[in-house]
Amino acid sequence: MFKRVFEKIIFCTVLSLAIWGNVQAQYNVQHQAPVALERSTANTLEFAVPGISQGDIQQARLFYRYDGDFSYQQMEVNYQNGTFRASFDIQNENASVVEYYFEVTLLSGETVYYPNTSPQDNPVEVEIVDTLEDEKPLLEEIDYTILSPTSGNGVTKDDVLIAIALFYDKNNLEPGEFRLYLDEKDITSDADTSAYYIYYIPQNLNTGRHRVALEYEGEDEVYRVVEWNFAVVAPGQETFTGFGPSNAPQISAELAARNQVISGNTNNAYTGRTRISGRYGNWRYSANGYLTSQESDRLQPQNRYGVNVSYGNLFNFEAGHVYPSMSQFTISGRRIHGVNTSLHLLEEKLNLQFIYGELERGVTNLYDSLVVEEVVNSNGQVVDNNYFSPMMRVVAEHFSVR
Repeated sequence: MFKRVFEKIIFCTVLSLAIWGNVQAQYNVQHQAPVALERSTANTLEFAVPGISQGDIQQARLFYRYDGDFSYQQMEVNYQNGTFRASFDIQNENASVVEYYFEVTLLSGETVYYPNTSPQDNPVEVEIVDTLEDEKPLLEEIDYTILSPTSGNGVTKDDVLIAIALFYDKNNLEPGEFRLYLDEKDITSDADTSAYYIYYIPQNLNTGRHRVALEYEGEDEVYRVVEWNFAVVAPGQETFTGFGPSNAPQISAELAARNQVISGNTNNAYTGRTRISGRYGNWRYSANGYLTSQESDRLQPQNRYGVNVSYGNLFNFEAGHVYPSMSQFTISGRRIHGVNTSLHLLEEKLNLQFIYGELERGVTNLYDSLVVEEVVNSNGQVVDNNYFSPMMRVVAEHFSVR
């Protein structure tokens, strides 16, 4: 009998591991780690997960730490044009290395990581530099207008057209020629070029991110004119950002529903997510909210909301569910329900920070308070105490009556 039970346990364990392995292998995160990240600059990290759509995602986060800190900080990552994109600004003046890993939680309950094996113990490690080397000098004598595709936009494979208009005085330029690159490949000979207009229609570009660069080769040096990124996406995922910069706020909203039945138990989930963000000069602002039917007073907060207002690198104010970082020995990247504000003066030599809120909220008990029952001997003396939960006592009495 024991042998049969043991065999069943082993079989169930192996079967569970096999199922878990198939679930993990369903999605594969694609990411090209940068050679280096520049300090005090908005670096962009991009992650692609083929097969995942906007409606599958509950939350995406980037966990990072500097120089092997004890704990990771975290930030939410936005999903746009089929790519997860994190704008990563390194403010640590002394760090030399950043380590990070990426996590996506799906509405199905699955979690996908990059790296996919022990990401906390084997994160991506990238060097931090003050200025990226080997950057070509910018040719300031040339003005330009990117006609297509707009930087950061998503277009379908059949609608890709690379076009740029140039404005300059020939008398102010040294003799040379323009060179056009797509994903670091020289495509000048295939493009239609003139003195003030360049365009190229690529064929059968793969889905994903692509980079365009226009350079000017002079007699003694190669100059950088402009570089920008765009994405090739599936039909229906195209975006349009308008002509030129705009102070209009960006608004996004998402509704999702999940129906799940496991062993006859129904576990439905309904979620709503919204975000508004924008800028005016050096001022930046954002507000976000996440509501779910999974919210319960017996759990830590599932609903999340927050607002953020900042002015350059001088001032920052956050309220709601925030992820502040004060010290690796106290608060570093943990979610707090409260307020976080900071002020950086004298070229960030004087930094003031104030945090107020709660790390964890109190939750209700499943059972009422314990009932104490005294055990009395034949002489009427108390010799022991029995402790019962009211619900367990009712169950015990029920079985004793039967």
